[in-house]
Amino acid sequence: MTFRIYDVSVGGTPIWNVTKNIQILDGMFEVQLGDKQPLNDSIFENDELYIGIQVGIDDEMTPRKQMSSEGYVFKTKY
Repeated sequence: MTFRIYDVSVGGTPIWNVTKNIQILDGMFEVQLGDKQPLNDSIFENDELYIGIQVGIDDEMTPRKQMSSEGYVFKTKY
């Protein structure tokens, strides 16, 4: 899976990305972002961030999901 963070909901160029081998069980997966490719603090200076997910050679899923902050935590629900 490839995970990308954008500062726009459609189009644009990713401001961060990483590709990881993910174990999927019954359609569910868990992933920690930032452990392989660090997430720089400057990424979170943007007012709006969107996460894009691509599985294998398929196109990136649409629509991208907006990320929201919860204190010092950033999360998204897909």
